[in-house]
Amino acid sequence: MSPAFASFVTIPVDPVDLPCFDPGLFHQPEVLGRFVTWEWNLETAEVRWGGNVKALYGFPDIELTRLTDVITRIHPDDQRAVVDAMLKAVVDIAEFDCEFRAIWPDGSIHWLLARGSPSGPEEGMPDRLIGFTSDITPHKAIDEEILRQRNVLEEVFRQAPAFMAVLGGPEHVFELVNDEYRRMIPGREFIGERVIDVVPEAEGQGFLELLEGVYRTGVPHVEYSRRFDLSWGQDDRIEVRYLDYVYQPRRDPDGCISGVIVLGVDRTERVCAEQKLIESEKLAAVGLLASSIAHEINNPLAAVSNYLYLAGTTDDLPEIHEYLAIASRELERVTELANQTLVFQKRSVTPVETSLKTLAEGVLTLYAGQLRNAGVSVDNRHRVHSPLICLEADVRQIIGNLIANAIAAMPNERGCLLIRSTAVSDHLSGTLCQRLTIADNGTGIAEALLSRIFDPFFTTKGSAGNGLGLWIIGEIVKRNGWKIQVRSRNSGSRRGTIVCLTLPSTP
Repeated sequence: MSPAFASFVTIPVDPVDLPCFDPGLFHQPEVLGRFVTWEWNLETAEVRWGGNVKALYGFPDIELTRLTDVITRIHPDDQRAVVDAMLKAVVDIAEFDCEFRAIWPDGSIHWLLARGSPSGPEEGMPDRLIGFTSDITPHKAIDEEILRQRNVLEEVFRQAPAFMAVLGGPEHVFELVNDEYRRMIPGREFIGERVIDVVPEAEGQGFLELLEGVYRTGVPHVEYSRRFDLSWGQDDRIEVRYLDYVYQPRRDPDGCISGVIVLGVDRTERVCAEQKLIESEKLAAVGLLASSIAHEINNPLAAVSNYLYLAGTTDDLPEIHEYLAIASRELERVTELANQTLVFQKRSVTPVETSLKTLAEGVLTLYAGQLRNAGVSVDNRHRVHSPLICLEADVRQIIGNLIANAIAAMPNERGCLLIRSTAVSDHLSGTLCQRLTIADNGTGIAEALLSRIFDPFFTTKGSAGNGLGLWIIGEIVKRNGWKIQVRSRNSGSRRGTIVCLTLPSTP
């Protein structure tokens, strides 16, 4: 059968009687008044309308007397789809459901929804297609805005300068991954796969345990500069990365945890740059000590030469033994200076047992020449005798930087450097700690500047300083989880600076 489209006449049709009618369409007030019913007689090619046709098509029903007239009011890109959907409903005796755009006389576009069902005798082909058409422009605008906002969010997620991933369920399956995450771990397929399968190296480094804890407890986990050893390339070489990241529990509308959101920043370049700065500052400190150490070594070596000469000018055996014993003690001084210099430069990677007294005295040995030349007296007393387990190179570098700062702050000849160590207890955790105090009576620091002293490249020494010493101290303290406090006055009779470093007796 080839249905034709004839003129339309108005007939009363109750939409509730239509088999394809959805009562939910009338829950929105804006739908009322923009709704028409229609009947297409397949035998006579007549189409009859019920309702305000103009409210939908922008034309009165007298101008839409033929289906071809109606089709011409439909957007050209939608015409073929509408006709095909109607014919398919008739041929297959199926529901007709189609969305399309109508073009009004003023050129505006209105979205319409048409639904219908074939009807006819109990036997044979249907002779009618009955249905309704409603204006869904407001809903379509909402849908388009939702889609636009979703596209914006997807683009923000994709282009975010931080790595992001959304993990689902207790298996931690990747549901979403942005570009930065893929760049951080390239060459792997993520979506639909478990973290343990895609990033197996995460298991041995504690990351999976952290994910489990966040998923189980709902407590977020935040960490800074966390080391991550990533297998790279076909040869599985290890590439070290340092990450700032947070594991945030993901909750459903009912509050139940359904997964974990991963958000972070790759800080590898920054951490490596900071490590190079620290190493360069350490080398610079050793360089500044070189002249002082050379002077300290030269004195005992000169004494050794003199006593060896005297030993060679006498035949008195006891006198020779005395000269050699003195020369031996002077050589021990040289050995101690050389060892302290090597220890100061050596980088420790594992905590060892030591004491604040041993560390402070070792650094003071290196700075003895500078302290003496600057006319600075040293009051070095220690009241804590329990062992300290720490990265001794980090503590030595802090002590060395603080002593160097104190010497620079005491240009007069009545400078005094005070060093103390005491046992204390953390008032929050009750942990047994040790506190090292280094104080001087130098020029001090203005109160307004104290908040900036740990900033990189900030200095109160003018061109004489590079602003890295205290910044490095701050980075070391932060990395180890220690505490540091600074008090200072730059005026009055009690001016000077006091620095207190507090660290646990065991890591």
